Amino acid sequence: DALAFARALGRVLVLPKFPCLCDRSEAPAIIPSCVFEASDMHLPFTCPVTHMIDIFQLEQIRPRYSADGNQLERDGIDWRESGFLTSPFTPDVVRNGVLRVTVMESSSAARDLRRRGVPALVAGSSDVE
Repeated sequence: DALAFARALGRVLVLPKFPCLCDRSEAPAIIPSCVFEASDMHLPFTCPVTHMIDIFQLEQIRPRYSADGNQLERDGIDWRESGFLTSPFTPDVVRNGVLRVTVMESSSAARDLRRRGVPALVAGSSDVE
């Protein structure tokens, strides 16, 4: 749903934090406790994004620009990791930027709002809508 919202609104998707109840491992010894032996990890913990999402596949949805960065070669959805909004390197204007979206029951009401410059989506919209 978050990808669909980002696409529909022309916004950058900030991935959520994913809580993990078990560390990721191929070793069967981890199964009883969900942490590596002698680990001081506390459960639950915030998962690395690579535990939940195939980053290579996620990269495929990003827009592509020319080498000089001036021309869009492929449309897409840009994204950031969950820590982006709390990073000291993120400008305040970005961190504090808010887009309020109105969800309407009818497509005609949402269309009327969009004509007035108000971001609006229709409840229960499909990916085509």
